[in-house]
Amino acid sequence: MKKHYDITDWLDLLRGFTSPELRSSMEAHRETCARCHKTAAWTERLQSVAVADSRSDVPAQVLRNAQAIFALRRLDRIQLSNGVFAKMVFDSFNQPALLGVRSEQRSDIRHMLFEADGYVVDLRLEHERGVAAVSMVGQIHLADDPESKIEPMPVRLTSNDVELASTFCNSFGEFALAYIPQNSLCLQLGLEGVAG
Repeated sequence: MKKHYDITDWLDLLRGFTSPELRSSMEAHRETCARCHKTAAWTERLQSVAVADSRSDVPAQVLRNAQAIFALRRLDRIQLSNGVFAKMVFDSFNQPALLGVRSEQRSDIRHMLFEADGYVVDLRLEHERGVAAVSMVGQIHLADDPESKIEPMPVRLTSNDVELASTFCNSFGEFALAYIPQNSLCLQLGLEGVAG
């Protein structure tokens, strides 16, 4: 006969994965062994908490907060008008928190830089608490001449080829959009009118 049963044995007993012979042996051992009695009681409490937790609904506010935290993570790609996809070169979500300033960093703001075909796209996404829409502010410029002026160009944000928002950038390449977070976001920039 086994001296003690471990936690996996007691969990298997609770889930009905043990043979009838082993079940009776474990239950008899539990009556005479304080250590196994304590382990078995703990697994029973764990199971009751897990069952109760699975039956409870998550409060709506908790769901909204979780959605807000991850709303800024959904920008999948940036595509230039010539079909080229931009490469992400910086993403603030991938940066470790600075030592001693964790409390000053905001999780509702994301800063990203993309590069493609000699252009740089600088994006800032912000999702304010209690507001459904995400604010996107961006700028496109030539990588080797950031101060150069450009002609207004179309900027489109799509999700699965459905347009969510669109605008035109100004002569500094700046643009702003607001959108409701979706999956498979794609920012499309029309570069035909860019000077140079």
